[in-house]
Amino acid sequence: MVYTLQDWFRDHRDSSEDLTYHEPVRYSTPRLTPMRYQKEPDFLWIEGEFYKGWLHPSKPRPTILGMFIIPYPSDQSLERYREYRHSVESVLSSNPKRPQECFYGNEQVLFHGTTRRCQLGVGWFDVSPCDDASCRLCGIVKFSFDVNRCGTRNAFTRFGRGIYTTSCSSKADDYVHEKPGAQVRCMIVSRVVVGRTFELQHSAVTMTEAPLGYHSVTGRPGGDLNYPETVVYHNDAIRPAFLVVYR
Repeated sequence: MVYTLQDWFRDHRDSSEDLTYHEPVRYSTPRLTPMRYQKEPDFLWIEGEFYKGWLHPSKPRPTILGMFIIPYPSDQSLERYREYRHSVESVLSSNPKRPQECFYGNEQVLFHGTTRRCQLGVGWFDVSPCDDASCRLCGIVKFSFDVNRCGTRNAFTRFGRGIYTTSCSSKADDYVHEKPGAQVRCMIVSRVVVGRTFELQHSAVTMTEAPLGYHSVTGRPGGDLNYPETVVYHNDAIRPAFLVVYR
């Protein structure tokens, strides 16, 4: 059996390095932590997930140039995520339908592409987010995700107003927007409490929450979709964990 990044997260869930596994940031703004060694287990597992998820035949496989750990901006942000995950786990455990959903709220590692307007992640010392309001990447690094930002860049939202992620890194790459002349691209790796997910193959653009009894929506390939995507509708169901820099 292959030991996956999800397995590692499960095994480290209660360790002192839980939830991106570093003490909450003590700076006035978060700073990324470089992952300097390609032999680090975290680096290798994320690299494997990234390349495994690069599915578009029309896109040449990129080269990963580096990775960074995204810390939590506050103890409160960390605690809200833990509380939400625990609440979903408790609900699933009390009425299990699929055993795999019960473990840690069916937490998954998924990709998210967004807009970058600065030098964050370009070099080992480019670790502080900028203050440009149009730089969505830095906003997520500083404050995590906000469902209210949904649709501000892309008018079409297939499953309504939510936070979109995917196991398909090449699909997330479609939503990576860099400033003109940028030499690298950056993609967020997120931890997502998927919970019990409602599966769809056709668009449902008016959704504002998962159906009753579910915690997320997963679009399956077929129908209107060529590649999978997962949507959560609660800010505390997701936290950014890593930044992948590639070209």
